[in-house]
Amino acid sequence: LSQWSLDTAQVDAADAAPRVSVPVFVLRNGRDDAVPVSHQQQVFDAVAHADKELVDLPDANHYFTGADQASQVGAAAEEIHTWLAKHDLGGAG
Repeated sequence: LSQWSLDTAQVDAADAAPRVSVPVFVLRNGRDDAVPVSHQQQVFDAVAHADKELVDLPDANHYFTGADQASQVGAAAEEIHTWLAKHDLGGAG
C-alpha cells in the first residue's frame, strides 16, 4: 500500500471495502487537499455491513495544517475516541 499516490497504490479502498467485516469509521475532511472528498463517501458506501460511521469535519484539511486546524484536530480526536469507546476498542472506554 502506498499512501503517497492513488496512481501507484497497491489497493483500492472502495474495491476492498465490501470485504471488510469489522466496524468501520470513516473521517471526511471537507477541505482535504490530498484526497478527493468523494473518495470517503465511495468507501463508506461500499462497506457491506451496517456497523459503519461516516463523520464529516467540513473545515479540516488533509494533514490538519495551519493555524485554524488545532480545533479540527481536537474534533477529530474526540470523534475517534467516542467511536472507539462505543465499540469497546483500544481502551477508550
